[in-house]
Amino acid sequence: MKKLLFVGNSFTYYHDLPAMLEKLSCAAGYSIQTAAVTKGGWYLERYADPDNEMYPLLHETHEQRAWDMIVLQDQSFSPAGHPERYLAAVRTLCSQLPCRERFVIYQTWAYEDGTEKLQGTGMTYQQMHEALRDACRQAAKQQNALLVPVGDAFRLCHDTRPEIGLYMPDHYHPSPEGTYLAACVFFAALSGRDPRTLDGIPDIAPDPAIMRYRNNRVYRGMSDGQWALTPSLNRACPQDLSLEKILLRSFMKYGYTELQGCNSFWELVAMGQQFGLPTRLLDWTYSPLVAAHFATEDIDYYDRDGVIWCVNIEDVNANLPPSLRQKLSEQRADIFTRDILEDVAHNFTSLQALSEQPFALFFEPASTVNRIANQYALFSAVSDPAVTLLDLPESECFVRLIISKKAKLEIRDKLDYINISERMIYPGLDGICRWIARRYAPLGPRYNAEHAKEEQP
Repeated sequence: MKKLLFVGNSFTYYHDLPAMLEKLSCAAGYSIQTAAVTKGGWYLERYADPDNEMYPLLHETHEQRAWDMIVLQDQSFSPAGHPERYLAAVRTLCSQLPCRERFVIYQTWAYEDGTEKLQGTGMTYQQMHEALRDACRQAAKQQNALLVPVGDAFRLCHDTRPEIGLYMPDHYHPSPEGTYLAACVFFAALSGRDPRTLDGIPDIAPDPAIMRYRNNRVYRGMSDGQWALTPSLNRACPQDLSLEKILLRSFMKYGYTELQGCNSFWELVAMGQQFGLPTRLLDWTYSPLVAAHFATEDIDYYDRDGVIWCVNIEDVNANLPPSLRQKLSEQRADIFTRDILEDVAHNFTSLQALSEQPFALFFEPASTVNRIANQYALFSAVSDPAVTLLDLPESECFVRLIISKKAKLEIRDKLDYINISERMIYPGLDGICRWIARRYAPLGPRYNAEHAKEEQP
């Protein structure tokens, strides 16, 4: 598996180029794992500046794992208009951020021909294209880096297939088709294969009629960056994991009144997990914002870094037993639902019997309570309770994103203002009371005073 770190801006995150590249590569049997540090309009020279706000985040992300390649993408006009500054920034970043193989220079494209956006540069389409191309080629040559000439592909499409809309209405950001073209060029450069010759590639380009894109990443937020992906069963009953059956039996017995509507094992265990029963499940969410809530909700952990774990479900599904992969394929699904799962496994015992080798799967529960729907929730389960996700062969697919303790309060406050709070996560009076208690806690003076002490010379 090749690990790529993208460093750039909106030309990278529009329609999620890294995720699209992962999906295209996975369909072709070429394994790529990506992460990205991006901010709209950002220049590479800012990432290289120790006094800049993005410098710590870039270096924290870089230190999380050994990256095979690091992709560098500058502000859209900078290499054409200020090539010396661009080349200097590339040199600095290459010296600051070692990688195992090579750096990658992402050659972007000229602004859409015949538009005011392009006219504002003082260049023609051809001039801007050539200036970008020449600067990127020079950077690749100086650093012995791999050049990914996405701009050349845009130019070829401009000349031969002008009916394909590669630009958003702002005339410079990539449309879904533009990002798909970029992903194809990256795939060709990294694998040496022509994406046009591949069989069975799924329809990963978004529907141009709605200009929407979805990926298969899921997220799990936790208050302490040192915590691993250990289920509550393994934390509560490490001495005897066979107690799992007794815990579930007790839950059914003592929660009978509230559980009368549960007529499925998978629905029962999901309900237990949601309300604190020790199980082998782990909670995940489709929403990175909900994950950020869980990483910042506990004010007793503001003295340490938090973490958001992220994984592409397709990487996990690749190691499922054949019968389960076939079931997903038949249902044209990536995630198991209760009904799909019950067709092949009625409980944990029958799940483990499907393979001698431990495996993990993700399933989405029915929205039997509002909190499941509000948390955009799903669960992971490992067939063998003694094995955790990080013990599996696909453990490298799980990416750990650290949230600095210095950023926790700011992230927490901003999440509140977009209604990602206990009031939404835990509908009802208990959620309202949790939100009120945290909202009026004296976090500002205490939190900022602690960090002021840390920063004193």
